[in-house]
Amino acid sequence: MRATMAPGAGSKKTTSRRSAAETRTMVLATALDALEHDGLKLDLRALNMNDLIRNAGVSRSAVRRIWTSNKMFYLDLIEAMAEPERRRDAVLDEGTMRVADAVLTEYKHLRDSERGRRAVLREMIRQAVTHNFETNHRKLAWRTYAALTAALPSLIDENHQRARDILAAADARDTRLMAEFYQQMMNELGLRFRAGFDADIFATTASSLIGGLAMRRFISQSIPTTTRLPGVEGGPVDWHYAAAGFMAIIDGMTEPDSGLRN
Repeated sequence: MRATMAPGAGSKKTTSRRSAAETRTMVLATALDALEHDGLKLDLRALNMNDLIRNAGVSRSAVRRIWTSNKMFYLDLIEAMAEPERRRDAVLDEGTMRVADAVLTEYKHLRDSERGRRAVLREMIRQAVTHNFETNHRKLAWRTYAALTAALPSLIDENHQRARDILAAADARDTRLMAEFYQQMMNELGLRFRAGFDADIFATTASSLIGGLAMRRFISQSIPTTTRLPGVEGGPVDWHYAAAGFMAIIDGMTEPDSGLRN
């Protein structure tokens, strides 16, 4: 793992005068910086505590007073990785939102009819989901978060549940954020959820689909990712598997809502 300097490392304040809170912040910032640049394999032990302490510019004794074991540090690191401000961009990145908005604007003239709205919906899904998948799930931040989830069994039993609780809370926040966006999208395009489904179920299913495909891509870069299906103009165009699957979920869980005005 490459040596990185965390914000505040190398400051004039001596290590002996730093508070425990300052030391904790500096070590976690150093670890997060390293993870964002280099990623993480499927084992938290790939993080070298000696390197982190040196790069953060703090004393070993101060660190050991805060974290009595590496596994206690790993739990705090998982919590830092799952903070809402860090997760938001991974859930709804601005680039994907811009792509979706651009499609809605470009094909606004087609949204006066149910058939036209469906064509616009398909094109928005084709472009936005593909962009989201190819952009976000190649980022080391996503790979690291997936690795942290996979690393849960490496934590001692009494802390396993705390790690699960941290990740479950982050997942619930992610799902709620996506659900709100998807509900707005359905309203814009004259759709409603079929009986038995809602925005939360939709968001959970969609994220599971995309996450599973991303993990397969992570395992093997050589697997196919696209097929040819009709586009907004009617002719065949490339559809990413993630986009095609996403569209299938929409078709299964939603139906036209003639009561919604566009």
